[in-house]
Amino acid sequence: MGELFLRYMGPRFLEKPGDPSVWERVDAIPAGELWRIHQVRKERLVFFVRKRLTAQLQRQGAGSASLRAAEEVLHPEALTIGFSRRFATYKRAGLLFRQPERLVRLLTDPKRPVQILFAGKAHPQDQPAKELIKSVVHFASDPRLRERLVFIENYDINVGRYMVQGVDVWLNTPRRPLEASGTSGMKAAANGALNLSVLDGWWCEGYALDTGWAVGSGELYDDPEVQDHIECEALFNLLEQEIIPLFYDREKAGLPRNWISMMKSSMRKLGARFNTHRMVEEYAEYCYLPAHRAGEKLKGNGFAGASALAEWRARVTAGWSHLSIRIDDVRKEKEVPVGAAVGVAVRANLGPLSPDDVSVEVYHGPLDTAGEIRDGGIVRARHDGRDGDGDIFRAEIPCRVTGRYGYTARVLPKHPDLVNPFTPLLLTWE
Repeated sequence: MGELFLRYMGPRFLEKPGDPSVWERVDAIPAGELWRIHQVRKERLVFFVRKRLTAQLQRQGAGSASLRAAEEVLHPEALTIGFSRRFATYKRAGLLFRQPERLVRLLTDPKRPVQILFAGKAHPQDQPAKELIKSVVHFASDPRLRERLVFIENYDINVGRYMVQGVDVWLNTPRRPLEASGTSGMKAAANGALNLSVLDGWWCEGYALDTGWAVGSGELYDDPEVQDHIECEALFNLLEQEIIPLFYDREKAGLPRNWISMMKSSMRKLGARFNTHRMVEEYAEYCYLPAHRAGEKLKGNGFAGASALAEWRARVTAGWSHLSIRIDDVRKEKEVPVGAAVGVAVRANLGPLSPDDVSVEVYHGPLDTAGEIRDGGIVRARHDGRDGDGDIFRAEIPCRVTGRYGYTARVLPKHPDLVNPFTPLLLTWE
């Protein structure tokens, strides 16, 4: 795949992999060439799994019949789903097993076969996760599924490499909101696999209609059992109604044109955003270099700046509990035209602090169905004097889109030598 990228995206793919304009060139890759490369890597994955599974069964003392069967597991032409990661109960590796007969029908369909490859390890002290692995292995031992469902032991970076390069779909089913990030899905996307995941971790940012599929709409549930039931149903519906039909929708030449188009869109949109080059660049730009410059400044004149900053932090921390804010006036108009600005006044009782010690901000954005702000923006309010009840801050909210809109206010510490406004760990909302 790297050679394919270099051929059509040029050497800037190696020099500037975080540049979105480089990834736009993915569209220039001929569909047939991309699919051929993908199929070659999928075949390599199948042969790797057969060899690995055979060695796995030999260590377990399996008979000759089981060893022969291991040489025929998986098929390069079938829709291949990968689930590969650290096994933990919240990852819900067994979510599909909640409807076993439905899963069997899915995997054994002679016209549109599906196969699932599991790989992973549990923490040595995580007994429930070990039991989860046992349940996957037990299900894979069903004679009806031996060619279609495989669990690979001794998961390591080499197994992960083969899987992200060879599968068609990368499955991730964490119980929201427990997923930290999900970097394996990013690797799979860069390799042309399409993600099928709960809206948690990185997939909240990466998901779009043309980059993969989302299980659910990001809902939170009080009852885990209810959550598992609903999301299991949603997962099967996606597979049966969208993913499998799309994969097997072929033209006369045998190419799944719409699937390949989605592969390109996923690589183009996600490749530039979710890569280590972009990550390190942002750490340098937003963290390391500002911290270095601040350090150089604070150590001057016998560390006078550092002493002043320390005194300010102590004073602000001691006085923060006396601080409160509220939105002073609420608009009576129910409708505002797009392009207009809404004026907001925030009243702050700063206690022993001064307006120069704080930054008052208005957080605003479209509301979702639960009344929560999504994709919000921040407008810093300006100080507009003081009256008997506190200091007044004013801001104007730009209304750029239609729909229900909401806003609230917050206050953070402010100092010219503060590299990160969240460093003092002080933040008060309305």
